[in-house]
Formats: sequence, C-alpha cells, structure tokens
Amino acid sequence: MLARGTSQHTKASFAEEIEGMGARLDTDHCRERQAMTIRCFKGDISRAVSLLGDAVSNATLDSAELELVKREVADEHERNHTDYENTTLEQCQYNAFREHMVGQPKKGDPDQLQNLTSETLDGY
Repeated sequence: MLARGTSQHTKASFAEEIEGMGARLDTDHCRERQAMTIRCFKGDISRAVSLLGDAVSNATLDSAELELVKREVADEHERNHTDYENTTLEQCQYNAFREHMVGQPKKGDPDQLQNLTSETLDGY
C-alpha cells in the first residue's frame, strides 16, 4: 500500500516520478521485516529519499486501492497451493512457532484478509 499513493502523489504520479528519474522501485517483505528500495542515479538520491519518506509518512490508505490489493493477495493465496516448497516452509514455521506471530503465514491469514479495512491499516 505504501507505493499506491501519498498525500502528495497519486499512484500514477508516484510511478511516473520514479520512472522519470530512470530509477527502479523494489519492495520486499517477509515475516520479520519489510523493505522499500529505490535504485537511482547518484544525482537523484535526494529525490529518491524524499519519495521514500513521503511513501512511508504520508501513505493514503484508499479503500478502493485496498480492495485491489486484497484481491491480489487472495490470488497469491490460491496459487500457493501448487507451490509445494513454500507451502512446506509455511507449515514448518507454523509448527515451530504455533503460538507466536512468527508462526503465522507471511501473507496473512486468508480468512482474516477479507476483514481488513483501510481504517484498520490507518490505526496500525
């Protein structure tokens, strides 16, 4: 959701700003961390840092955009059933850390995904 619009940029203008610098936005998440990286030319570092700061500090949590993200994640949940390696690793993680948050699925609980709202994210 961080790269899907801020108080200063729409989703499209955010992407155009990055593309205009000849930069590349990468996001990565796992159980313990989440990363958002912009690879850019040396002269554009201040613009990239400003964009990252805006994305983290001023993210707009649009309900329509959240519904798109929820559909994307739900599709990923469905595709995971054929990815035996990741499914096995998820189950091992769950069995090792059953009562701890680390034991929960990386992409969240599919049943709880539908209950997620932009107000819940904003409160978090």
